Amino acid sequence: MKHLLLTMAALLGTIAMGETLDIKGDFAKSTTDGLPVDWVQHDWHGFKPLAKVTLVSDEKSGKKAFRIDDNHAKYGASVRSTLRFPVQSGDKITVSFESRGSGTGRIGLYTYTPDIKWNEVCPQERFPLTKTWKPRQASFTVPDGKTSPTGFCELFFGANNGTTAEFRDITAKREPGAYRGTLPFPY
Repeated sequence: MKHLLLTMAALLGTIAMGETLDIKGDFAKSTTDGLPVDWVQHDWHGFKPLAKVTLVSDEKSGKKAFRIDDNHAKYGASVRSTLRFPVQSGDKITVSFESRGSGTGRIGLYTYTPDIKWNEVCPQERFPLTKTWKPRQASFTVPDGKTSPTGFCELFFGANNGTTAEFRDITAKREPGAYRGTLPFPY
């Protein structure tokens, strides 16, 4: 009985604190072209010409970050995680990270249908970058898409045209939503 109560308490604690999402935001591994494993540059036409994206090590801490530079596309640049995670509308995604640079940075979610088609909804936040590393946190409530419920999300970071940005120490948690679906609540 005692074991059952401890197991239930641990389960409820996990639900209350949220599920940590494995997004590989420490950039411990890189691809042969020098980009972080499981992160890619978004090649949408509004982000072309593509900015220069590289994996760099901080000279003081040794931590790895991805850097967006030489950024001249009309809508800037976007680097997204290729690790889609399952969600439902109403879920809360909280992302913690550090950033630095000059100009305006962005963070957000690309949303997909349950059968992994683009869902035409992209909640995001913009923020001013600073010359020194600054810890930040952003939270998003997962919306449903224009044509379908949302089934999956990807995390993205971006930078406005002319911005140089670095991002590191990225972690994300998902908390189940209290209310889900497309019907506004309370009705």
